[in-house]
Amino acid sequence: MIIKVKKIEWILMLEAKKLRPTIKLLFFGRFLSCTLLSCKTNNINSTTPELTFSHLPDIRINVANIVVFNEYKMPFKKPNIEHLAPISPGASVERWDSDILIPVGDKLDAQFVIKSGSIIESELKTQKGLKGIFAIEQSKRTLREDATPNLKTNLLFNLVENLMATFDRELRRQVDLHLQNYTQ
Repeated sequence: MIIKVKKIEWILMLEAKKLRPTIKLLFFGRFLSCTLLSCKTNNINSTTPELTFSHLPDIRINVANIVVFNEYKMPFKKPNIEHLAPISPGASVERWDSDILIPVGDKLDAQFVIKSGSIIESELKTQKGLKGIFAIEQSKRTLREDATPNLKTNLLFNLVENLMATFDRELRRQVDLHLQNYTQ
């Protein structure tokens, strides 16, 4: 009988040893989920304003119709990052066209062709080694390494907004220079 008891104890010990990895995994999973649940995450749903141009003076063109062709195709891979912006430069130009260019004639068609609309990300040199681990540097031309998703979204929105302000000024200058006979 003593042998049987030892044998049963030995079997129980083996079974307990088999369960240890499972118990450890369950404990680790519970610990990890509690840790993650206790972390505070800032609101990652960024609300950026709508980029419109209707507050700007319109350009009246003596044509019956304005047709927009957006020939730019986003590659959706680095170094291009325009697909990450809340509104791409190409879509912004299309919006500019619909808000600013007003056809007021009864003949002729005008074509507005968008050939390019990229935002290119370029990396900057950062410190390597032990110093680089503890340094928070700018890894991109306009962005710190520790930038939050909201900050990145807002930065890209501001970039496109500033680009469109420059585009608006330059296109108005070009219209005044070259399309005087077609504007009212």
